[in-house]
Amino acid sequence: MTVLRSSTSKLIHKTPAPVRRSSTQRYRGFPDLSECWEQSREHKKYFLKYLDCPEKAKYHRTSAGCLAFDSLVERWATSPFRVTFFNYYKIEGRKPRSLDYLKGIVLSSSVVSSFARCTLRKLLPSEIDGDVPAPYADWPVAFSVLDLFVDDVQEMKLAVEKCIARRLLFRNACVKACCTKLDTESHDTFLFMLNIIRAQIVLYDV
Repeated sequence: MTVLRSSTSKLIHKTPAPVRRSSTQRYRGFPDLSECWEQSREHKKYFLKYLDCPEKAKYHRTSAGCLAFDSLVERWATSPFRVTFFNYYKIEGRKPRSLDYLKGIVLSSSVVSSFARCTLRKLLPSEIDGDVPAPYADWPVAFSVLDLFVDDVQEMKLAVEKCIARRLLFRNACVKACCTKLDTESHDTFLFMLNIIRAQIVLYDV
């Protein structure tokens, strides 16, 4: 509050006008993750220093994240497509109602079975936003766990679960915890796909 003194020495209290955000701004909170992390000294200390969120965002580059799973996908799609491979697939089938997959590794056998009933189907060329990748024609129409060609099923399951855990950590601790208005659709979709693959592994290994 600003206090002004008039010529008659009386105190006049002037309340600052409220800050008005642009009506075109998508979120009432922060328009992007970087602004959310860096919006205050406390946020910088918590999200950048203590949680090390910028490092956690590099989930494709570490063995504690998705690197092991990426190496399996690389049998179909070499760099740079190994980290964008599933952008060219869509989920088909009746999706489970449970959102437990956004909290941790799914343990319920009924939910795992419902994930296994979904499939990953390659987008049609007309559904792709942008150029069709050169190796697109060689990719399986319906991608399943059998397309990973792995002898050690448990090793494959561990690779998928490490990727799930790291993506969940980043989504929940570094994105949603900073601002609930920030978009997590790409994370949620990929986590759903990973759970379909994991469910196929669990049922395949029974």
